[in-house]
Amino acid sequence: MPLTIFPGFTLALNTPPRELTDEEKAEAAEAKRKEAIEQQEKAREELEKAKAELERILRQMREEEMQRTLAMLEGRFRKMLQMELVVYESTKRMDRIPKDQRGDDVLVLVGRLASDQRRIGYDADKALNLLREEGSSIALPETVEQMRDDMEMVASRLDRIEVRRLPGRIGAEHHT
Repeated sequence: MPLTIFPGFTLALNTPPRELTDEEKAEAAEAKRKEAIEQQEKAREELEKAKAELERILRQMREEEMQRTLAMLEGRFRKMLQMELVVYESTKRMDRIPKDQRGDDVLVLVGRLASDQRRIGYDADKALNLLREEGSSIALPETVEQMRDDMEMVASRLDRIEVRRLPGRIGAEHHT
């Protein structure tokens, strides 16, 4: 039953919607496809922006971590140098004591120096582990390894009370 709204315009009530033609269906599908492509492109752009921001944050975090690691290594090396200088100077003082005047107190002091030297070597091991974990340098870990090996050699000589040989080549290398 048609309903006349105003002259020349009638509205059919309870009539089923007319079916779309193939051309109209194709146009609707194309419009949906274009809209989907636009949405995908917008989503891709947003992902690219998010990726760039994450990369920036990661770069900043790596730089901050590297700065912390370097500060930690610097502090460790300064401490090791101070300890090494104490061992070195003490060894030089003991070397000045004639062998026939070296009593038990010198033996005890030499034992302490050997222990201190080993402690410095353990600190070098810790620094070496940090360097290996950080992984950006090849030469520095090798240098620290050599330094640690020299420290162990010095400690072994101190254990054998070879004080006279220490201020020479090996003991002095750590202080130049």
